Amino acid sequence: MPTSIRDSLRAEMETNRANFQALLNQFSEADLTRPSANPAFSVKAILHHMTNSLQTVPLEARAAQRGHNLLVMPQGLYDILIVPGTRFTAWFQNKASLARNYDAAHKQALKALDAVQDAEWTCPLQMLYVKTTLEGVFRLQARHIAEHTAQVI
Repeated sequence: MPTSIRDSLRAEMETNRANFQALLNQFSEADLTRPSANPAFSVKAILHHMTNSLQTVPLEARAAQRGHNLLVMPQGLYDILIVPGTRFTAWFQNKASLARNYDAAHKQALKALDAVQDAEWTCPLQMLYVKTTLEGVFRLQARHIAEHTAQVI
């Protein structure tokens, strides 16, 4: 029997959560402060950034459902703007808070997933420098985790 988009996304999100937690568990508290392969961020800042991205999924989903766009800007400008805030807020994080914050964001993203009507998956959304659909809002998380995992291991 074919899997629905919602079921497919739920499974993907559960895999994302498991991958994030497994990645986080590879590091000691001291490891979190080491530089990553991304010169702008420490390991902790990358993990915090990944959590922040998941936290925005409900907002992005609601915007797509309502036919709105979010903070449209070129990628270069986004890259400049995201670094200072992420570095600052990551400074207050530790392994326990990163795990807790990711799990809380995951639960909220699942609620947003459950609120999507079947006819809404193709609703378009432009957010930052990305053009996607409501389905794509959820699918972007797996690519985001993969991209940043490569920068910290």
